[in-house]
Amino acid sequence: SFPSAMATVSYSPESELNDALAMTGSFTVEFWVKPATSGTIMEKAGRFSVPEYRVEIDADNKLIFRVGGDFIRSAEVLDLTGTVWVHVAASFDATARTLALRLGMPMEGGALAEKQVTKTVAGSYQVSTGKNLVLGGGFIGELDELRIWTDYTTASGNVLSGVPLSAQIIAYRDA
Repeated sequence: SFPSAMATVSYSPESELNDALAMTGSFTVEFWVKPATSGTIMEKAGRFSVPEYRVEIDADNKLIFRVGGDFIRSAEVLDLTGTVWVHVAASFDATARTLALRLGMPMEGGALAEKQVTKTVAGSYQVSTGKNLVLGGGFIGELDELRIWTDYTTASGNVLSGVPLSAQIIAYRDA
């Protein structure tokens, strides 16, 4: 839970040579979020002033996934009442140079409607070896079931229904 915009959780790697969250290829960040404000949900610091990857809610209440200098933005507006859980899967495919953002939006009766946007990007991918991963920082709300996978998930094997056999989970945080 992130009760104030100042609340954060931080991961610092042991060393530059032992940073499991420094992505060198395709990856997927998956979590449930119950937002009450806009702000940065998570950010893996990169070199210079560009993050390696970041997930945030912008001023228009839309979700943004950034990898290096590239980003993708959801078409859906998030409910910021702090009462609605949304499932998020943000993926970077290093081979195809695409970003994908999938949202599991709640419907009446408790089912989820999957909404997805995909974008081909230039590939200004940052290396962040040895830099911190920070959850929170301007974001108020709840975060649950955070998973970071070492693979890109496709529509036929998406995170909402399962992950590819080649994927390895490298980070997990349960509230």
